[in-house]
Amino acid sequence: MLITFVPKIAPQAVKSAEIIQGDGGVGTNKKITFGEGSNFNYVKHMVDGVDNENFVYSYSLIEGERSSTSKYHTVGDVEIKEEHVKEGKEKASHLFRLIESYLVENPDAYS
Repeated sequence: MLITFVPKIAPQAVKSAEIIQGDGGVGTNKKITFGEGSNFNYVKHMVDGVDNENFVYSYSLIEGERSSTSKYHTVGDVEIKEEHVKEGKEKASHLFRLIESYLVENPDAYS
């Protein structure tokens, strides 16, 4: 599972990640503890939906210091600022490159 090896790949970003309750599907509760360089300590979230066919994963934050959403649809006249989108893309891209490198070096890590 992705949650188990992200702390190994990017410990500066994620100190630990664990499933508190559930099997990873809808209703699962997870806790992510951020690395020391982060402005935040931890978040807990609950999986709201998993659609493997369409590559959609949605969750709700249920506890912690950070507020975010995993969907990028505006409500009403809310405007998404380009600098926030760019920053998010850069962080996600960096993490994906780390994950890719880890999986190439450790092909049995996710089987």
